[in-house]
Amino acid sequence: MENEDHCKAIYLHVLTTNNTAIHFYENRDFRQHNYLPYYYSIRGVLIDGFTYVFYINGGHPPWTIFDYIQHIGSTLASLSPCSIPQRLYRQAQSLLRSLLPWSNIASKTGIQYSRTMCSFPRENR
Repeated sequence: MENEDHCKAIYLHVLTTNNTAIHFYENRDFRQHNYLPYYYSIRGVLIDGFTYVFYINGGHPPWTIFDYIQHIGSTLASLSPCSIPQRLYRQAQSLLRSLLPWSNIASKTGIQYSRTMCSFPRENR
């Protein structure tokens, strides 16, 4: 069935006192999802429960604040911020060459520019 691929998680409820069932589910990679106080009423007695979850078909738990921080950090690292000045320099040089034909003189005479990434001269103190 096509709809089976859309299912991302299987949830189940269990009494907090049902240790045999809890161990059974945990041994099959179900993870505790929620604590449910007074969820069941058995013979008029309120009993706590747990919700367990098993993720399938690429499903995953909701992101936490730490997941967002990690994602932002890896995205920033992939941008290579130290290479931005070098890229800007190359784009400006290319634009200058296209606008001013005589700007190619520097490259024809063998003049080279330093392309050291992220190294800035230290100030004299």
